[in-house]
Amino acid sequence: MERYSVAPLVAVGYEGLFGTLSILLCIPILSIPSISQLSPFFDLPRGWHQSVDNPAVLYSGIATAISIAFFNFFGLSVTRHVSATARSLTDTCRTLSIWIISLGLGWEMFVFPASLLQVLGFSVLVYGTFLYNNLVRIPAFIPRPSLDMIPPRGENQPGSSSLASPSETTNAERGE
Repeated sequence: MERYSVAPLVAVGYEGLFGTLSILLCIPILSIPSISQLSPFFDLPRGWHQSVDNPAVLYSGIATAISIAFFNFFGLSVTRHVSATARSLTDTCRTLSIWIISLGLGWEMFVFPASLLQVLGFSVLVYGTFLYNNLVRIPAFIPRPSLDMIPPRGENQPGSSSLASPSETTNAERGE
């Protein structure tokens, strides 16, 4: 996002356009009788009528589309104006918030052994996000890879590409 200056609303519009075109290209493939007979999920006329004829499904689908558009717009705005770290932490907190609200509204139940696995999985998710964004350090008891196993940054090896960004290349490397 630093290299390209795209307004968040334009980026969200491109994402929506790409999604719409992808779905429109997949509809003819999913309508092939040999595919649509495999499962009722591929029965497009039936799905269309279920979506349009039931107002609750129609309105919740529209509300979901609007919600996703706002989520992507604000996510791109946070990434552009603050940082990708802030966005990833916001996404992590969003997951926790949704789970807690679902528990509070009774949409989900806290089942003793299974819910502990959810808490453990969420904890690993949060720790991994913190670790990736260098907010925490790897514990001392976990062995780190030796430096000779890691290729030098920017070194081209067969079958791999350079990891150096254009701003990290020197004038000599560019031939200047």
